Amino acid sequence: MAQLPASLTGPNWLAYGYHENAVLQCSALIATKYSERSLNVYALAALAAAFNIATVYFMKASDGMTKLWPSIGVVVTILITQWLIARMLVSGVPVAVGITTVVVTVMVGSALIGFAFGERPTLLQGFGYVLAMAGVSMINLSGTAR
Repeated sequence: MAQLPASLTGPNWLAYGYHENAVLQCSALIATKYSERSLNVYALAALAAAFNIATVYFMKASDGMTKLWPSIGVVVTILITQWLIARMLVSGVPVAVGITTVVVTVMVGSALIGFAFGERPTLLQGFGYVLAMAGVSMINLSGTAR
């Protein structure tokens, strides 16, 4: 990884007019370090949510795990979901951010699956979905826990 020059890290770097250069170099370092990881993390989160939504579908279709193929679908999609979440967490995503994002995505997807099976959410449930999505947005925007 590239290092900032010593002249940019000393106590008087702003006085020498290096602040624009320092900001540009720091931005470049951050962008190269985190851009690929962020893309991979979001892809893992999206896949984990999609497989977890498929799990919900198979659970509904299995009639209480009484039908063989949907029951097998439940087990397979749960295993894939958990593997994807584990990979996401190993890549450095904070647990609170990663799991909350997947859970709320699954919650909204599950509501859509329920809608496909004829279930209709109430106004209060819809408000809860909006609150949950706003909460996940705030968690993701707040950065990592220290």
